[in-house]
Amino acid sequence: MSTIHVALFDDSKRIRDSLGMLLSTTPGIGLCGCFPDAVDVLAKVAACKPDVVLMDLLMAGMDGATATRAIRKRHPHVQVIILTGFKETHLIQDALQAGAVDYWLKGNTGDELADAIRLAHHRQPMST
Repeated sequence: MSTIHVALFDDSKRIRDSLGMLLSTTPGIGLCGCFPDAVDVLAKVAACKPDVVLMDLLMAGMDGATATRAIRKRHPHVQVIILTGFKETHLIQDALQAGAVDYWLKGNTGDELADAIRLAHHRQPMST
């Protein structure tokens, strides 16, 4: 089984630490980068070379939908899962329209996140 490389963008240190720990201990999934914002997101994705990006929906500097759109345009093979602490339908819809393949509500189980990462990784690249 090959490792799915994941990059995490979230402005909450607590979320980065907890998801970072989860991802580093989940078989078949490896954390290749952990970032507090999406500033220079394209350079970070190019350097990290993730298969899947976990992108916080609301961050200072660049929101998740804008970052997702940039990633999908430059790196169409990279799948993006939006992270959000609330179910704001219009914000999630914007991110999905920007090219995200799924969203994960913070507070759901780590197993559900791992399953979402595996499913996103096995999807065919979508063009946006």
